[in-house]
Parts: sequence; structure tokens; C-alpha cells
Amino acid sequence: RSCNIYIKVRCDIPPELWTPILFLHDVWWCISINTAFVFPFCRYLKEFRTEQCPLFLQHKCTQHRPFTCFHWHFLNQRRRRPIRRRDGTFNYSPDVYCTKYDETTGICPDGEDCPYLHRTTGDTERKYHLRYYKTGTCIHETDARGHCVKNGLHCAFAHGPHDLRPPVYDIRLSIMPLVTTLFSRYHAFNKHVSRLVKPVS
Repeated sequence: RSCNIYIKVRCDIPPELWTPILFLHDVWWCISINTAFVFPFCRYLKEFRTEQCPLFLQHKCTQHRPFTCFHWHFLNQRRRRPIRRRDGTFNYSPDVYCTKYDETTGICPDGEDCPYLHRTTGDTERKYHLRYYKTGTCIHETDARGHCVKNGLHCAFAHGPHDLRPPVYDIRLSIMPLVTTLFSRYHAFNKHVSRLVKPVS
């Protein structure tokens, strides 16, 4: 109950993200960060490159070259927000790329409902997916400002233990290893029992 209060007061997460696994993994990290940081994990997962830059439309964005803007400028830079639905599945795969997506125009005939990964500029749909964002440690150092020397301010990899977050899995993928393990143990147990029990003659 207290965690739900934290969500409403301290973290702006839409209802479709309020699933048990995402709650345990992502929201926990959001409420554990000092409020001065404006919940960077939540903000990047929810907003990074999902909206077009209003300053770019006015030819005023100073982060166009090199492209370091938090928002997208051209359609092929646009990233869809990853969502883990109430049934435990992702709205789009974190691993399987769409074969219909045009990397030049940024257009997919299936649009927002495409269940596959779009290969956007910088591969942002994969790097900033619930499955992968900040789940691995970056091999590059940070500069005096704390920015990654290779990937800059928006590095999708963790720089230190405080920057790591647990991955969120699609329930279809997270359950299968468990099912496989249970079946293998079941068969191993039956095999073991069959050796101990002699058939009655």
C-alpha cells in the first residue's frame, strides 16, 4: 500500500506500466533515487526519443549536430515506449527486428502496433527497452561531468553499481526456463525412482 502511494506522489508512471514485475524492478529504483535526479530511469524508459523536439521544428535546437537531443528530430530517430502489459507480455519484442521497417524513412506499415523491434537511429528501441536499459555495465569511462566519454549524457549502460537496474522480462520468456527446469527435474526424478523400484513379478 505504501508503495502505491510512492508511485502516485513521486513517480509519473502511466497505469499500463503498473504491473507486478515492472513495479518490483523499475518503480523501486525510481523511488530509491533522490528526488533531485527527477527519476532518470523512469524518464528515459518513458520519454527518451518518444516525442519530436519542438525547438527543432523552430530551427532552434542546439543539440542537432552532433545529435544529442533528448527528443527525436527525424522520424527514423523516433522510439516507441516499451510497455509490459497486464498479461505480462511486451508491446514489442526487445530482440526480434521488424523486416518491414524502413530505416531511412522511419516508417513501418504496421505502425505503433508492430510487435517487433524497429532499428531506429542509434538502435534506441533495443537499448532503451525494459529488457536491456541499464542492465549491463559500460566499458567506457566517464568524464568530469559524469557523462560517458563514448556515448555521452544518454548512455544506455550503467556506470557503477548505483546505476544498474534489474531487467524486466516478457512473461513468455521468463516462464519458459522455469517450465523447462521443472520438466527436466520431473523426468530425472521418475528415472531415478524407476531404478529403485523393482517391478512386482
